Amino acid sequence: MADTDTYPAAVPVKAAENITTDAVLWYNVGIYGKLGYGVPNPSDDIGSLNPNMIDFSNLIGKTLFTIMHHEDVDMTTPPTIDTLFRIHQLYKRSRQIVAARTRAWNEFALETQHVSPSGEVFRVWPVPFFQVRNSHMKRWARWTMMVLSEIFQHTQNRRQTETYPNVGERIGGYLDRIYYEMATEMFGKKPADAKVEGFLLSEEDFNAYDPAKWFTETEMVDTVPALDNVFTEDRKAKLAAGVPLHELPKLEPYPANLIALYEQMRLQREGKINPDTGQAGDAGSRIAEVPPFPTTTRFI
Repeated sequence: MADTDTYPAAVPVKAAENITTDAVLWYNVGIYGKLGYGVPNPSDDIGSLNPNMIDFSNLIGKTLFTIMHHEDVDMTTPPTIDTLFRIHQLYKRSRQIVAARTRAWNEFALETQHVSPSGEVFRVWPVPFFQVRNSHMKRWARWTMMVLSEIFQHTQNRRQTETYPNVGERIGGYLDRIYYEMATEMFGKKPADAKVEGFLLSEEDFNAYDPAKWFTETEMVDTVPALDNVFTEDRKAKLAAGVPLHELPKLEPYPANLIALYEQMRLQREGKINPDTGQAGDAGSRIAEVPPFPTTTRFI
């Protein structure tokens, strides 16, 4: 595999001019672009002076990479216990670390006297997203990448040693939602029980996991997905190491997004759609360019 499949020529970190949202962005690099890989949106915040924020993002990003490269993403059927237990572990571990690193507002900080940190660039782990067939995992991946975007853009990246409660509250809110959905929809837990502070699934819950108790017969059956894009460990190696934000290409939204579609509808109402291409351009212009779009793959 050529290096350009994962590490394009470095460019100044700058979002494309047509990005008007902080949604997940399209990692349009080689085969990964064609398969709908995505990365969290960093806006123009590429690094942190706060080692805690770097650690939080690395833990969540690397774990999401593992989860989203599991075979479950290719199938519409309920996730297996392997995926659910990894989410369970991420939830427990992230809350443990965030709680341990958080200082109360009335605690004095560990302040430096003679040194000043140089900071560190955030990394992202591109994952299958836009064409993922498993709706549960795609939704949870969206929440998780929103967590990462919140970390990248958080004000406390300016702090050199400490993080305060508003970081944990922000991260925890998204992770709580993922865990709540998993507990109620996969394990049949009552919503009121799953909302209790400190709620965790037990070993007995995992031992008793049986999605057929809750899912319909239709949800339990799927067609066999194509098998031509199952990556080896070596082929994922560079992505698995994480891509520094300053080495990302110029990021674009995925072509099939609401903003682009609404813009096309507006242009159509104004008579500015080229009938030959269906894209922006006057009818008299026969050379209007069609924006790039991933070729048909096993997911479409």
